[in-house]
Amino acid sequence: MLFKKNRLLRFLAVNLAFGAGAACVAVGAIFLFDVGGIGSLAAAAGSRWLAAIILSIAMTITWGSVAMGTAVFLLPKEKGGDDRGCRVPDRVLVPAPVKTLR
Repeated sequence: MLFKKNRLLRFLAVNLAFGAGAACVAVGAIFLFDVGGIGSLAAAAGSRWLAAIILSIAMTITWGSVAMGTAVFLLPKEKGGDDRGCRVPDRVLVPAPVKTLR
């Protein structure tokens, strides 16, 4: 399988799953505690499952992206970088000779 061979894809998929799980818990809490009247509004609608599915998809995309981004930023730095996290050496500015028309 692709995830067994590529460690980075497996790393991102695991963190996406954590974000999706947190999103499902948050959507459940929103409907359970009727935050902003969303639960009662969805219950009164004709297609109450559609509202839950749309909100779950949107929250999964958001929370999954946040979890993956946080995990990538918390990866350890490679050796050779400076304290700012740069992995390329600083470039030196060199003046460029320019001829004027005067």
